[in-house]
Amino acid sequence: MRLRYFAPLVLCFTLAGATQAQSYDTPQAVLEANIAATGGADAWQQVRTLRREGQMKVETPMGTMQDTYQETYQFPGYRRAEIRSNFGNNATINTPEKSWIQTDQGNEPMDEVHPLTTLALDGPNVERLLLDSDLISWMDVSRDEIGGIDAYRVRFRHDGTIYRRFYDAETLYLIAADQPGRNGTELYKYRDYREIEGLMFPFEVERKVTLRMSSGDDDAMDEQESTATATANYTAVAINPEVDPAIFGE
Repeated sequence: MRLRYFAPLVLCFTLAGATQAQSYDTPQAVLEANIAATGGADAWQQVRTLRREGQMKVETPMGTMQDTYQETYQFPGYRRAEIRSNFGNNATINTPEKSWIQTDQGNEPMDEVHPLTTLALDGPNVERLLLDSDLISWMDVSRDEIGGIDAYRVRFRHDGTIYRRFYDAETLYLIAADQPGRNGTELYKYRDYREIEGLMFPFEVERKVTLRMSSGDDDAMDEQESTATATANYTAVAINPEVDPAIFGE
C-alpha cells in the first residue's frame, strides 16, 4: 500500500538549459535561447531514447523513503519510471494507448495523465515542444524572482490551464516550474546541470506537492494541508541507449 501512495509522486522530471546574459522580451525568445544553450534544436532532435538513473528520496507526512530510481524514454510516446525499494518495486508506464502503474501486486490503470506529461513524451526537450505545439493558446513573459534568483517567468495556457516556467535570467537554465495537480499545487526545482554528449541535463530534480485532504463527515468536514516531496538525484544519463520495447508492455 505504501508503494501505491508514493507512485503518483514519480512522474515526468522535465528537461531544460542555459545561455548568455541578454534581455529577452518575448516568451518565444526565452524558449529559443534555452534550446540553443542546452545543445541546440538539431542535437535534441537526434535523441530517440533516453535513460536516467539514480536515487529517489520521497518525504511525506507518513515518513521518508530512499529508493533506486530509473527512467527510460523511447520517443515519441513511451516512458517507464521504475522505483526499487525494500518494500518492493513499482513502475509508472506511459504509452500512446494507455498508462498504468505496475506493482508487485499487479497493475493499476491510470485514469488521468497530466497534460505536460503527455507533451513531454513527444520529445526530450519541452521548450522545443512548446514552440511547436498548436495546443498552446497563449504565452507571455515577465521578470520575476524565485528562490532569490532573478528569472524570466514564462506563462502559457494548455488545455485551459495556466502553467509557469522560470528561467535563470543570467544563464537561462530552467530553475523551477509550477502547475496545478490533482490535489493541489506542484512545484518543480531543477539543479546541478551537467553536460552529456553536448546536451545539458539537470542532475537534481525536486517535485513538491501540496496536498489538501478532507476528513470527517458531511456535517463537520475538516480540510488539512500538507506537503510531500520527491527528489531525484541522478548518477547517470545515457543518450540513445538500446531499449527493449518489452519494458513498455504489461
